[in-house]
Amino acid sequence: MKIEHIKDLIEEKTKLKLQTDSRLQHLVYTRAVLFTLCKKYTTSTLYEIGKLVGRDHASVLHGIKLYNQVIQRYDDRYKDLYNEIEFKIRVHLKLSLKHKDIKYYKHKYGKILVEHRQLLRKYRNLQKKTND
Repeated sequence: MKIEHIKDLIEEKTKLKLQTDSRLQHLVYTRAVLFTLCKKYTTSTLYEIGKLVGRDHASVLHGIKLYNQVIQRYDDRYKDLYNEIEFKIRVHLKLSLKHKDIKYYKHKYGKILVEHRQLLRKYRNLQKKTND
């Protein structure tokens, strides 16, 4: 898949033009999604990826770091955008699931369920403290 195609998918979904000089957060985050997907699914260089939206290789590196350290953890809107575009790319490339073994997903589900229960318990304890 070409980086231009990934850019078109993102611009079509977000209705944004990514090749602008703006540093508004929604544009920066959307470009970070673009950079991360291009790096993961193409063999393009950082220079080529940056050139696509008028940025240099350092901006691409920063965008990938921003996605991995901030957006992926704290901003569900852009994480959902990433997942939606990634799904379209995978369908286009006919890639399968990362792990075919059902045990992996059962284990992961179990860990998430335990974490959910712990958070729910903490939430209830905090509620009790604030009501007292």
